Amino acid sequence: MHLDASTVRRLQAGYQLFGLPPSSTALEIKRAYRRLARTWHPDRWPAGTEQQGKAAERMREINGAYEAIRHAPLRYHIEGHPRVAARAEARGRDIRRESVPLTDHTEYFVRFVTGVFFGLFVCFILTFSVRDMPSFLWIAIPAATGWASARFGNRFWEAAIESFWWMDWFW
Repeated sequence: MHLDASTVRRLQAGYQLFGLPPSSTALEIKRAYRRLARTWHPDRWPAGTEQQGKAAERMREINGAYEAIRHAPLRYHIEGHPRVAARAEARGRDIRRESVPLTDHTEYFVRFVTGVFFGLFVCFILTFSVRDMPSFLWIAIPAATGWASARFGNRFWEAAIESFWWMDWFW
């Protein structure tokens, strides 16, 4: 994923506001956000006071930073979940950053379905270029692209877009 300079600065400022390194996990980001939100929430201050106004402004900064980094690149890591890390440690396994992403079920489902539709699109294109395409490919390709989209996320879509760039002759 290519990020422009302003996006990188915004991400760095968000991590700095939360006091976290850029390699922080989703759990660490959420905990830091909640800690700051408990401290600076405007409802904790008397209504109509200058302190409440400052707290509201600070809370807007905190919310903006959280929105910037909550879906930052490489944020989903399974080792961020304490139970998963404890289980791996008990088994004597090392959890690496390249391990399976920890995503919520909705995101996984949306990525999978989108990947399946992309696979169907690929099958449709292949029917024009391959004579007598085997029918099992109409199941295998969408299933594979759905799984790859859900598993690899943005890396899959970057590779898919780059691989279709050369198809200028088709369009």
